[in-house]
Amino acid sequence: MQIRISTEAQAAVVELDDNAATRGFLALLPLKLVLGDRSATEKIADLPGKPPPRGARPV
Repeated sequence: MQIRISTEAQAAVVELDDNAATRGFLALLPLKLVLGDRSATEKIADLPGKPPPRGARPV
């Protein structure tokens, strides 16, 4: 499955595996994140909640 990730400057289409982690992430969408900078090499953000337990299906 594919999703589109957009920022103010760019957009990208990414391919996601079909598994429990992906389904848990998709349950959070749509999602706006405030990105922080780590060592000027990567952007980071916290998700608004814990991921589902391993093997759990989102409601």
